[in-house]
Amino acid sequence: MAGSTSRRSQLAVTIERQNVIAPDTGAITMRVAMSDPIDIAIDKVGRLVIPKEIREEAGIEPGMPLTISCREGRIEIEPKRRPIRIEKKGRLQIAVSVEAGEPLTRAAVKSAQTRARRDAEES
Repeated sequence: MAGSTSRRSQLAVTIERQNVIAPDTGAITMRVAMSDPIDIAIDKVGRLVIPKEIREEAGIEPGMPLTISCREGRIEIEPKRRPIRIEKKGRLQIAVSVEAGEPLTRAAVKSAQTRARRDAEES
């Protein structure tokens, strides 16, 4: 169909490729972060494929519930937030998940800290 390409919706998704030198081995690897545009197409029923690099950078995994919204003409997709309730624990108020889920592990915390430090050093 000659006219079908012109009717297809296009989204710009941005990624940035940066060379990173591993401090322990000196190996140079390519790190992907979002900033350079790439084009993807939406199919006839409105589905799109989020590129692997972007899914990895955003921490999106198969089966993960997502929230999609449109703000100021931009489509935003993010992991669905877990509902919480506030409980009093001693003199403190803490947020407690309403839904059961995987507990937060030390490894997950360490990984998030490492990513945050790396991102802070790069900016």
